[in-house]
Formats: sequence, C-alpha cells, structure tokens
Amino acid sequence: MPSLPPPDVALDDRLKLLVESYFRLTAKELIAGKSQDVNALRLALWDAPRAIVAHGAEDDPIFFYGNKLALHLFEIDFMKFTRLPSRLSAEFVAQELRSRLMEQVSRSG
Repeated sequence: MPSLPPPDVALDDRLKLLVESYFRLTAKELIAGKSQDVNALRLALWDAPRAIVAHGAEDDPIFFYGNKLALHLFEIDFMKFTRLPSRLSAEFVAQELRSRLMEQVSRSG
C-alpha cells in the first residue's frame, strides 16, 4: 500500500492551491471541510475516496501529486509518480486524445 509522502512545505502549498482552485472552478469541495490544519488537509486528500492527481505547468508537465488511490490504480509509488510526465499517464492509444484535451484546457484556462 502506498505510504503518505513526507512533509514538504512546497507540496503543502501546492495542495492548498489545488483545493482552492478546484472550489473556485467548480464551486464544489474537493474534500469535505476546509481545515486550516495542513496535516488534516494532507490526510484528507491522501485518503479521499477518489483518485486525485495534479501536475505542474511546465512545457512537459510532471505530476507533483497523486493520492493513495491514484498511486494504487497506477501501480506506482509516490517518488516514481512525481517524476512522471503526465503525457505518459495515458495508455498509448489514448495519448493523442489526451493531448488534444490538454491543449483545449490550456487555451480555455
């Protein structure tokens, strides 16, 4: 079973932004409650009953987060996942579709 990533201030800041952005864009809570406690936030995201993944905004985006369920589904550990370019996360046959979708997201914000 994947283990919780070690504490990391930069990651914690990105996780806060992830939760805030999700709410701003969807008007829905990504996780229940709005805790100011970063440890509670980390645990709630980690144990969420849905896969949660996030990548950066680099030219070739790299994942910076995958929760416990996502890592289980990808069959990968956190350290390997956070080195994976997100374009490689789709099966080969789905990579072109994923690429078009990501271009659309980039144009639309």
